[in-house]
Amino acid sequence: MNSSMLRVIGIVFLVAGFFIDDIVDNFTVINEVEVVELGLSQPSDEISSIVDPIDDIITDSNDRLSMAIFNKICADRIPNWPQLNQQEFNDVYVSAAKKFFGDSMKGKYEDLDRFLIKVIMDVTGDDIHSLTPEERSKIIERLKGISWHLIK
Repeated sequence: MNSSMLRVIGIVFLVAGFFIDDIVDNFTVINEVEVVELGLSQPSDEISSIVDPIDDIITDSNDRLSMAIFNKICADRIPNWPQLNQQEFNDVYVSAAKKFFGDSMKGKYEDLDRFLIKVIMDVTGDDIHSLTPEERSKIIERLKGISWHLIK
């Protein structure tokens, strides 16, 4: 190599040395964490006592987030159904869950189905009837309470 080539390489290294921090910053990959805001407020003590067992049932953080989003969406849609009976709500909830989760949670949480049935049936009972405004409100509170507990 001739001396002019060595000078150029030396100058490049010298300049790179002065600006190495800026160069590294431009090539550093920053992992951005996406924050999900569901707009939920802390449920009442009564609702918390009803839905709190969900904390012990769903343990995987991704499943907790998915279930929180699912229940929040369901709660938000209940007021949009002008005529809704107990059986229709159950059918829609189960069908939507199958489409939303696919097989990702199938058989993964043994007590989940019994817990959800109890949470809803404590409001609606076993008889098929049109849900009253009070029952709708209680179901909404419980679904949002589940969501809040999963992402708190």
